[in-house]
Amino acid sequence: MKHIFKKLCMVVFINLLLFGCSSYNEGKASLSNENTAEIAMDLTTSEESAPNETEITNNPNQDRMVIYQANIRMEVEDYERTFKQIQIDAEAIGGYIVQSNVYNEHKEQLEGAVVLRIPQNNFYSFLDKLEQLSVKVYSKNISGEDVTEEYVDLQSRLKSKRIVEDRLLQFLKDAKETKDVLAISQDLERVQEEIEHLVGRIKYLDNQTSLSTVTVSMIENKVVIANIDNDGLNTWDKVKKEFVESINGLISFASTMLVLIIGYSPIWLLIITIFIGVFYIGKIFKNRKLQKDKQK
Repeated sequence: MKHIFKKLCMVVFINLLLFGCSSYNEGKASLSNENTAEIAMDLTTSEESAPNETEITNNPNQDRMVIYQANIRMEVEDYERTFKQIQIDAEAIGGYIVQSNVYNEHKEQLEGAVVLRIPQNNFYSFLDKLEQLSVKVYSKNISGEDVTEEYVDLQSRLKSKRIVEDRLLQFLKDAKETKDVLAISQDLERVQEEIEHLVGRIKYLDNQTSLSTVTVSMIENKVVIANIDNDGLNTWDKVKKEFVESINGLISFASTMLVLIIGYSPIWLLIITIFIGVFYIGKIFKNRKLQKDKQK
């Protein structure tokens, strides 16, 4: 029922299209029912040539189109060596690296991630090789998206759009008046944009189903040992260093004192003079007070 309804809609669409294009040429005021039937028959044939959803599901020999993705997180002995081996294994089967990131958060212990595109027929065997390169696998996730029905539907729709495009090109060729040319050109442009969209989606699905995406996260299992400071083992050099630093400190202190004494000598003289003056004045007052006390 679904496909019969589609066919009826296509027939109605073609009749409306032919009716709207009847003014393109006064000498061709209307198209014959024979042409309409011919276009409708072409569309019907294109619909019937594409397998429907039931046929796809019930046909065990039908190749399924599945987009596979895998994420594996593992521990390795040597990051650089493992990365090079992964690259060699991928290129040997026609795969390639899409993205690679490496970082160092634990001194000499490297971590990173590699994203690869692997031919689908080598998908599981490549995952087995990855596990063989690892010391320990922390996690492995595999997912698949079946796009078979979408792919077949896109091809069917593309074939129908191609037929409409051919008819519009023929109408454009036969059109005489400018307004008819513009109207047909607009419809043709819209149909061609839809065709480009369908072709782009079909190419995307072809690429995604022919090559699977594998993301590998790796971390080294190296035990990092802190380096011993050789300077700490040379006691004599350490003593000489401390002695020189202390001498330099004394010289620096003496230099600072000389600057303070000589450089600020006028100020020191003034302060000393005032201090001596105050001292003698105080002594005079003290002597006078003692004399007064004796007289009493």
